Amino acid sequence: MLKRVSFQYQRFVTHTDYEQVRKLGDRKIHVDGGPDANGFMVESKWTGNENQWASSQYNPAHTHDDESKITSQAEKLLDLNDALGGNGLRYAISSPQGAAPFPELLSGKFPEHFADGRD
Repeated sequence: MLKRVSFQYQRFVTHTDYEQVRKLGDRKIHVDGGPDANGFMVESKWTGNENQWASSQYNPAHTHDDESKITSQAEKLLDLNDALGGNGLRYAISSPQGAAPFPELLSGKFPEHFADGRD
């Protein structure tokens, strides 16, 4: 059974006990969920709850914050979404504080995916 809180959150978001592994060319892409019934890929991020944000690895002030890991993963998921003809990529983030940095980071790196409001 899934023990880590991040895996429990992923199960809560995707309603599955596993992560999908898809191949796109020579790349293996790990997908939390999707495409869902509306054609969206789903990526869950456990950033802690409101009381845990200061120690979250996704907090830009945290020692282990690595924006390149987030954008690299997003690029793979967006490429897979495009190859599958999906409607976009949705992030389910566990807290408002955790969600706050993602739009600026991702829209700065992938403006074409944010321009139409689908992704």
